[in-house]
Amino acid sequence: MDLEKKLIDAFLHNHPEEAAQALNGYNGPMLVELLQVAEPRAAAHGLQHTLPRVAADALGSLPGDAAAKVLQELPLDAQLVFLHRLNSAKREALLDQIRDSRARTLRRLLDYPEGSAGQLMDPSPVAIQSTDSIRKVMRHIRTEAQSVRYYIYVVDKDQRLVGVVTLRQLLNAHGGDSVASIMETNVVSLPAMASKRDIIKHPRWKDFHVLPVVDRDDVLMGVIQYETLGRLKESTAKDKNEKDLLGTLLALGELYWLGMTGSLDAISVTPQRRDSENEGGG
Repeated sequence: MDLEKKLIDAFLHNHPEEAAQALNGYNGPMLVELLQVAEPRAAAHGLQHTLPRVAADALGSLPGDAAAKVLQELPLDAQLVFLHRLNSAKREALLDQIRDSRARTLRRLLDYPEGSAGQLMDPSPVAIQSTDSIRKVMRHIRTEAQSVRYYIYVVDKDQRLVGVVTLRQLLNAHGGDSVASIMETNVVSLPAMASKRDIIKHPRWKDFHVLPVVDRDDVLMGVIQYETLGRLKESTAKDKNEKDLLGTLLALGELYWLGMTGSLDAISVTPQRRDSENEGGG
């Protein structure tokens, strides 16, 4: 059993796309059994490449504690995609199993429509005030080192997005200067209600690897990373393939039904014709 578990974990982690093809073909109970055997991180890695419907159904069928362990190994945007596909009872039961801080974040983001920028964003960007000194900002950045990205967004006292600076600008600036003196005020952003299509088609991805998300009052809500864009494109392609497959099956079913209808019509008409011919011949 240990060897089997190690093989499953290695396959899911090292060959996620090939594993996803296999997972997509499993029936519900078989997939759930496999995910229960796998380590949560390996299971999550495989589910990221699986059709969203299949992954969500499997996640919803796992025992609560096992599902929570897998869910917490997924990126935030993938967590939200799968949670949106669960019914409300299963979703709440799963959220009750994970730590409070992450559950609160997920519940807040689930209020946005599925696939919107507000639902897909990372809701905890590092933000600084325009009136802060460079020296103060650098101290702040050192304490938030793991969360800092190349772009750092600037907000006013009402948390409205007013500018952006880069790490390079901060490192080259004088400690006594204010952020307002070096920030770029022409900031490209995404509205929180932007759709999947709007996010994917946004023309400025060729210039930036992250875009800030704002609400209708320009309050900074979060950011969307380029990695999220890649997963969003992959998920959209999978949804399209699934719809194309369903359309093909429906078309084949319709052709089959038309063929059967024709055969039934022929069967029902033939005796009548024979009767008519017999009457005429009599």
